[in-house]
Amino acid sequence: MTRRGGTILIYGRTGIGKTLDAFHCFERAWGIVTERGALDSVSANLGREPKHFELIAPDDPYRAMLDTINKQITPRVQTGEITSLILDSGTAWAEGLLMTAVSKAGDSRQGYTKFATQLRRTMDKLLALPIWIVTLWHEEESESTSDGFFRGGPACGWRKLRQPIAGKFSAVYRAAVVNGKRVYQCDGTDAMWIQKCRYGAAAKEQPLDLRPILWRIMAGDKPMPEFAPKPIRMAENSGGGGLL
Repeated sequence: MTRRGGTILIYGRTGIGKTLDAFHCFERAWGIVTERGALDSVSANLGREPKHFELIAPDDPYRAMLDTINKQITPRVQTGEITSLILDSGTAWAEGLLMTAVSKAGDSRQGYTKFATQLRRTMDKLLALPIWIVTLWHEEESESTSDGFFRGGPACGWRKLRQPIAGKFSAVYRAAVVNGKRVYQCDGTDAMWIQKCRYGAAAKEQPLDLRPILWRIMAGDKPMPEFAPKPIRMAENSGGGGLL
């Protein structure tokens, strides 16, 4: 199958609106939901519940994800029913995967090694799908070192795996609130940055809107059009719960 999209990793604290923006940008996207209530506010704000697969606290997160990709998603991709997919959230699934791996191994070191192998294999399987893939992650707690203060990056269960996992994606962005505005910040750890072939001239910071990011991935150095504001009907008392 020929790829018809790109792969994007977005991380940030809960409540910024990553999930809402992703499902608003991809109106026909299917979801892989790993946290209870993740789509509640999205459904309230968009007036619809996205089609999705639930993988909430499965007994075997590794097998459950592979079976979902192989038996449920891949056939629908082949028929054109699924053209975009949103994983919400990668963090919840990875944490369950780590706990299961360590528990089954009976040894922390062996468990972490098994977890790393399973996480990489699963991400490779998911990102091999020839469609738009957006994965949403919580942000790891920031850490301070002798060299200064650093952002935590995507919380994927093990700090050692943050950059290897991020390097598999076409684009990596951090969702944040800067001066009261919700924005995407260019992370600089994705595959195109590492390979020195960054598409276009990606803005270091832009409003919380995926459309310019998608344009850069698809169009490269072509001039980017002006995007009209995206109207979103905000439900009363929707709050930030469920927005990832």
